Amino acid sequence: MGQNLEITPQLAIGQQVAAFRVVRFLGRGGMAEVYEAEDLTLGRRVALKVPRGDTYGRHQKERFLKEARKAALINHQNVVTIYTAGDDNGLLFLVMQYVEGQDLSELMRDHGTMLPWYPALKIIRLAARGLHAVHQQGLVHRDIKPSNIMLASTPDVYVMDFGLVRDDASDLTSTGDLLGTPPFMSPEQCRGHRVDHRSDIYSLGATLYSLITGQRPFEGSTLQVIRRVAKGTRPRPIREFVPDLPDEVVALIDKAMAIRAGNRFADAQQMSKAITHVLRNHQPEDTETWDNVSLSSTRSQPDPGSPEPTIDLVPLLQAMPIDSIPDQRRRWLGGSIALLLALLGLTIFVLGQSSGPPSPQLELKIEHSGMVPVPAGKVRLGNEESTLRRYFGQFSFSADVIDAMVATCLESPLEEVDVAEFSIDQYEVTNSEYAKFVNETRHNVPSYWVDGSPPPGKEQHPVVNITYNDAQAYADWSGKKLPTREQWTRAFRGDSDHLFPWGDTYEVTWIHVHDTPPAGNKTTAPVQSTPRDISPYQVYNLAGNASEFVRGTFYQDDAPYRMVKGGTFEGLGAVYALAPMFTRYGLDFAKKDTGFRCVIEMD
Repeated sequence: MGQNLEITPQLAIGQQVAAFRVVRFLGRGGMAEVYEAEDLTLGRRVALKVPRGDTYGRHQKERFLKEARKAALINHQNVVTIYTAGDDNGLLFLVMQYVEGQDLSELMRDHGTMLPWYPALKIIRLAARGLHAVHQQGLVHRDIKPSNIMLASTPDVYVMDFGLVRDDASDLTSTGDLLGTPPFMSPEQCRGHRVDHRSDIYSLGATLYSLITGQRPFEGSTLQVIRRVAKGTRPRPIREFVPDLPDEVVALIDKAMAIRAGNRFADAQQMSKAITHVLRNHQPEDTETWDNVSLSSTRSQPDPGSPEPTIDLVPLLQAMPIDSIPDQRRRWLGGSIALLLALLGLTIFVLGQSSGPPSPQLELKIEHSGMVPVPAGKVRLGNEESTLRRYFGQFSFSADVIDAMVATCLESPLEEVDVAEFSIDQYEVTNSEYAKFVNETRHNVPSYWVDGSPPPGKEQHPVVNITYNDAQAYADWSGKKLPTREQWTRAFRGDSDHLFPWGDTYEVTWIHVHDTPPAGNKTTAPVQSTPRDISPYQVYNLAGNASEFVRGTFYQDDAPYRMVKGGTFEGLGAVYALAPMFTRYGLDFAKKDTGFRCVIEMD
């Protein structure tokens, strides 16, 4: 016998809930049922939403009423108005504005799944404005997706379905109540972390991606999608679906869907302004045709029975180990889109073919928080003894000192090691960036900071005098990792076996080290102050400024130690800036010339 798929509503036609009488059943979702109802007091049509009986316990009921009452304070033309909420003899209910129209998932189906990008942007711009009003009340929607944005027949756009809305101060992980729609959820939401308004911005970007491509950002089973999003996997490049999509639209979606929340738009209003900029700069010739996205069929208010099930993710997360969230692979853009990139706050630069410093006419301002890709390939950690002796022999070192330095370098293996693709911070982590981590996590501050803040004038210097565990904590917070020894060396020398990022000649004036003329260096420098200390992959300051932690615990004669790589203002660049050189320190050491940078490992 076939399974009976007929839905039996909780409420009967004509049943009264408080001052509202049920007119007809509209649909059911993972968490609730929605009915058309009559407001018996004011004589108007409303949408009546009631949670499914098996989804809410006592704690959830209390929170439902608290958050519903707060959501009712939202008054914006792009947000479905919540009239009231209550508990009628144990039955929770939410009463909302009744809207005739289609949600965006229906609109996509009626228009061949893909919407032209121009009207899609106009729709999302209005949704962003409504979402900003939600966030201004201190609320996070948590379930932004095509079926929760309605295009009304008026026409207008409404953000709707506040079934999962929460105060942004709520700690969901403490209660185990983690809900959402995986293909549209942010990485932090998939990991079960506390989320804020920027999680909704990611979801709105994912919705825009879906409108333009006709595809969800991620396909697969629920568990597969959660794994991929939580690990920071990027969706398929949008130009695989829309090859002629303007660069600015691609950049906008990339910004909204940045893996790390701090790299997204600061708020939904900023996203709305960026969309306005794109619409003004790329207005199609036939805007009337592009804007004619008609409602071929209308239906009333939210249909919670959307094809994306809202599900409880807790059992899946408990069974799934997740290490970290890698950041996004950045799209490197240039030329005509510089103005929008300034608005979006994206990093841009030109990749040169030479391993030397970039020519002045090609240099663009580089955000030090950016990352650069390093392709998969082989790396040699060490160098031949003959090469090392020839190099050290040009200096006035004693034979014993040369023997010791060569011996240390020879501990770096000569064999080539395969390194998978990764991205690395273009500069060291700065005091300013570390301060964001401290402010959010209340982590211990470095000893040289003043009243809990970086010393004035040193905000853009590398953070130093921190332990390996401090660096690891920052990496975990940022969704990245410390680089392995192999990754750090590949970023330093690329496919070559050069002693320095630029070649085999020691260029002491190019780097910030103790022996830099005329008088040497006594402290760190701003991370952008040595543009010639640059690797084949446009990574800066690997040879100078501050030495850097590499990932892991190493052993010598069964004694554990931490490894640091790179030149430093306190050390001779002629020695410590060499690719095969490294320094050993105790497990918990912190030193005024040692900092770090982070990597993202690609799947």
